[in-house]
Amino acid sequence: MRDYYSPKRTYVGQYTHDKHNTYFEHGLGYYNVPLTGKCAGEFDHNTVTGIAVKTWEHGETYVGQYLLNKKQGLGLHVWPTGARYYGEFHNNKPCGYGILETAHKGVKFIGRVDGMIAEPREGQWYLNDKPCGLDEADIDGVGCRTLKDGTVVNAVGERTEKFTDKNGEIVTRHTEKNIVTETRYIEPYNFMYGKRDTTHYGDWIRTYTGHFLSGRYHGRSQVQQLGTPDYESNWILGDPVQFETYSSVAFDEASNYTRSIERRMTRRYCAIYDLAVSHLLRTNPIYNKQDDFTIVEFGVGKGEHLQFLQKLFPRATIIGVDNLSSFSIAKNELEKQQIDDIKIAKRIPGIHLELEQDCYDPQVIKRLTEKYGPIDLAIHDATHTSDAWNKLGAIRNGLHPNRGLLISEEMCCNNDATDKDSVDWHQIELAKDQMWRIWDLRPLSFHTHTNSFIGVWSPAPKQFHAGALSLYEIYKDGEKQYG
Repeated sequence: MRDYYSPKRTYVGQYTHDKHNTYFEHGLGYYNVPLTGKCAGEFDHNTVTGIAVKTWEHGETYVGQYLLNKKQGLGLHVWPTGARYYGEFHNNKPCGYGILETAHKGVKFIGRVDGMIAEPREGQWYLNDKPCGLDEADIDGVGCRTLKDGTVVNAVGERTEKFTDKNGEIVTRHTEKNIVTETRYIEPYNFMYGKRDTTHYGDWIRTYTGHFLSGRYHGRSQVQQLGTPDYESNWILGDPVQFETYSSVAFDEASNYTRSIERRMTRRYCAIYDLAVSHLLRTNPIYNKQDDFTIVEFGVGKGEHLQFLQKLFPRATIIGVDNLSSFSIAKNELEKQQIDDIKIAKRIPGIHLELEQDCYDPQVIKRLTEKYGPIDLAIHDATHTSDAWNKLGAIRNGLHPNRGLLISEEMCCNNDATDKDSVDWHQIELAKDQMWRIWDLRPLSFHTHTNSFIGVWSPAPKQFHAGALSLYEIYKDGEKQYG
């Protein structure tokens, strides 16, 4: 695997070249990246493809099949703790059937695994080569063992412990290979904030101090890189980006707390909005974060979120649409509050309000697009019913054909307080039939509301890249629809 961050990478082996005399690592070869690792095996046009042996500086080893720099096929992975997995790999991680010899003495699993740490899913546990139950092996369903002091050791020997620091704050420390991560919850959004030290590990980042989401770098952070001064960087689930993200701007709003931002952050909707920002920029031929996008939110409130979108896209046309206005006659207490909120929103400079407009009416959407142009990003935060998605056909027709996105929050929420799930799964299936992509963000959420489902519809669904969030996407019939 080529490490473009390391100028000291060396390669010895066979090459090929094209008609332009551009040379590629091709055939049998060997590379070495200081502080990262070594690899020997088959190369195909600068990628490790075929059979290869890779060793990392922190002590891991993999022997097996590769495809385009990723573990793919059959292989053997050995951790420095003594844990080892032999079996199927897919997309660079243990995925499929195999044998996992855990870091717990004598404990073994045979069956189906999934995840970067070969997390057991379906199969049989063994203790000293005899079938056993979880209690007998002193583990939970995924191979974690809790020690007397509360430290949790997973199947491959990674450790997680909690302690109170000198300031009285509860800190979680996770030790993985030579990486130590210390994190703590922060208010008001209950996100993880902390520090990851990758000393003597092959990461081009030596120290990261900032926010985490699902264990990955996320939002804005201070970064110390080998041989460079500290600098500030923005991230989306482990990937560095050269623009402001929804999350990084939202964290700046922590001192100016608003319910609108708090709700989206605690339910982890921000992760989808981060991807939406990335999508708009990637599909915009000019690739300029301040380009003139047309962004429409259905449901105005006090205009707090519209104001926030202004900060994220300073040159965008920001439009708020609502079926009420400041002159509407309230039918109940809720509408009275909504009308009072709209009066506040009307005082915000630079936003466009289209009031007393039905977002489900095709003629309303037609007039909007004629006035402002095709919609690049539409946010539906209006009627919270399980079948609301099915009424959004008019909005879908108003989207930009190449990069337009429609985001619907609380997707298929049934509003049944007695329903622990709070999701209408029948409506989920119907929405999937109409090419909606839906994420269950509850595993990432601290919000008391059980519905953290959010949906995205695009005229070109394959263009919306989920990245690490694909782990939380709901697929139809257990299969990925979009590759």
